[in-house]
Amino acid sequence: MTDVTWIVIGVLIALLGGYFGIGRPLIQSKLSAEQIFMLQNFAKIAVQAAEQIIELITGKDKKTWAMDTVKALLAKVGLTFDDNTVSAVIEDQVYEMNKEKEKKEEEV
Repeated sequence: MTDVTWIVIGVLIALLGGYFGIGRPLIQSKLSAEQIFMLQNFAKIAVQAAEQIIELITGKDKKTWAMDTVKALLAKVGLTFDDNTVSAVIEDQVYEMNKEKEKKEEEV
């Protein structure tokens, strides 16, 4: 029996290279800067609101609430994004928010 590990790794590298080389720029070119800004801004608003008004629920429930809120805001302006994209942008906003908190704590 042959070892297929290297073949699998080679295929994965080729697929990732294709995505980052061709797929990702193509996807980004289909979105305007305004659409990306709106998604990021709505995610930031939802994450900050979830932190402020929903203190008694877990992180998973906060994320669900934030995702629903972002999708509702996007729908009001006629935009839709898949759940993975919304989730990734929300996670990025949570990361940025936590980074800002750490920076403020270090200053004190």
